[in-house]
Amino acid sequence: MTVTEARRQYNQFMSRMDVAFAFGHGCSIADGDPRLRALRAEADRLLVQLRTVQAAAGQRPLNPAARALPLTFSPN
Repeated sequence: MTVTEARRQYNQFMSRMDVAFAFGHGCSIADGDPRLRALRAEADRLLVQLRTVQAAAGQRPLNPAARALPLTFSPN
């Protein structure tokens, strides 16, 4: 499988209306609807597949880790 194919599969799945509904209505909430949990599991599976193919191809991940930014807080 190529990176392009893995990315296409992930993007097509994530652009479906039922997936958008599931993510918009808390599919990650414990004891939620089994159909919503199944959609979340499939999204997770496709993302792992994409990241695995990208790593094998030597590419950066879809969402690289954020870098730390120093923040100065003033209570005034």
